[in-house]
Amino acid sequence: MTSGPQTQSSTVVWVIRLVVLVSFLDLFMQVPIISTYARSLGATAAMGGLIVGIYSASNLFGNVGAGILLDRVNRKWLVVVGLLATAALLFAYGLVDSPAQLLALRILHGLAAGTLAPGAFTMLADRTADDQHTRSMGLSGALISASAVIGPLLSVGIRDAVGGDAGFGAVFVTSGTLMLLSAIAFAAFVPGSTNVPGDAAAKAEPLLLSKNFALARVYLGVLAMTFAIGYLINLLPITLEDAGAAPRISGIAFATFSLAGMAIMASPFQRSIREGARTRAIAAGLVLLAVSNLTLALFGGSTLSVSVFPAMIVFGAGFGLVFPSLSASVAARTADGNRGAAFGIFYAMYSLGVFLGASVSGAAPNLGTGAGSQFYVPVLVLVVMLAAAVRLRDLRG
Repeated sequence: MTSGPQTQSSTVVWVIRLVVLVSFLDLFMQVPIISTYARSLGATAAMGGLIVGIYSASNLFGNVGAGILLDRVNRKWLVVVGLLATAALLFAYGLVDSPAQLLALRILHGLAAGTLAPGAFTMLADRTADDQHTRSMGLSGALISASAVIGPLLSVGIRDAVGGDAGFGAVFVTSGTLMLLSAIAFAAFVPGSTNVPGDAAAKAEPLLLSKNFALARVYLGVLAMTFAIGYLINLLPITLEDAGAAPRISGIAFATFSLAGMAIMASPFQRSIREGARTRAIAAGLVLLAVSNLTLALFGGSTLSVSVFPAMIVFGAGFGLVFPSLSASVAARTADGNRGAAFGIFYAMYSLGVFLGASVSGAAPNLGTGAGSQFYVPVLVLVVMLAAAVRLRDLRG
């Protein structure tokens, strides 16, 4: 169920999408430098790992908290506060002088940034017609893929151009400035939300997954998708290095994945995915993610540096199918009174999946059937999640 879309100009929609771009750009700009920044402050390897990972943990709680608040306050101003708080915290990165201070800052950063994606996607859903949810979410997802390509390149470029310890600060100031400008644009161009909180049952509906099997399937899907992403992010660079591939191959592989996903999500094909086709698109996308990991498992030896590129194209295509349809399913199955909570849970599952995938990849044993045999694990997870989703669909009626 969904409320009628609000009639808004394309300028408003693209300003909301700007928040999506900037929030994920901030995330991906951190990836190449945060561990080395922690080390420059004297962090041990264990402390550095905690500093890197604590952002995702606190972001998960930020997603859930933001989801609850989005259904109780004016959504516009919650997003503006989140942007301003995140900007202030990014400016503060250059002021810390110990690992403990950096750890505390990362916790606050994750909490503040946790308001942005749920807020932006909820407000986009509020302003989109029922038959355009998948297309709208696809364009927004394409911006996420674009940020995955641009963010690391921008971060490393700024750091190298400035040099020394000041290079780290320049990256954080750049990201903080983008947040600040986005907050100004959002406050100036986006009208306040008109959501009317629903009754207690409506607001609790996204949490009652034992009764709302449609949303339960969506959350299983996002957990499976992001588990595969987290697993890939942590294990693929190591596997490529062990196979003797040049360091640049890893970066090119992830860029290939991001570009393939962006191409699918921004394509006119998304217009054809309506309510009845979303389930098929999600299932097909998860199958493609499994096929990609299966390719890496089967050809993970000396041929990995060649086979990784078709595998990443398939992985990106799978992500491009799954993400817009999952997001659109949340939008289509919620109303103003519970949509914020539903998107908050959605992004909490996103963070949890990446965390679990990265954690399991570090502990997964080599199965002894080849250099890439560890990639059988996400294949198994994806198959199990698909089977569970099918079972939930059967239980619905």
